[in-house]
Amino acid sequence: MSFLTNFIEHLKDFRSQDRHPKPVRDWFLLLSVAAALAGLSVGWNVWSYYELAASTSKDHQVGKAPTFTVPAVEAVETAFSKREEEAARYRDTYRFVDPSL
Repeated sequence: MSFLTNFIEHLKDFRSQDRHPKPVRDWFLLLSVAAALAGLSVGWNVWSYYELAASTSKDHQVGKAPTFTVPAVEAVETAFSKREEEAARYRDTYRFVDPSL
C-alpha cells in the first residue's frame, strides 16, 4: 500500500511543477511514449507473423487434391446459369420507365 501512496504523492509533486512549463521535457515524454507504443506494435506484429507462419492449419493437407461430387458441381452450374438468364432478361425483356423524364 505504501507504493500506491508514494506514487500518488509523486503525481501531486509532478503536477505542482507545471507552474514552470518545460516544453522540451514534454515533447521528449510525448515522443518517447509514441516511440515505445510504435515499437510494441511492430514487435507484436512480427511475433504474430512468425507464430502464424510456423503454425499449420488443421484443414490444410499437403499433396491431397480436393474432391468434388458431380451433383454439387451441377448444382453450382445450374445456379449460375439461372443467374445469367435473369441478367439477360434485365437487359432485354424487362422495361423500366424513368420517372424523371
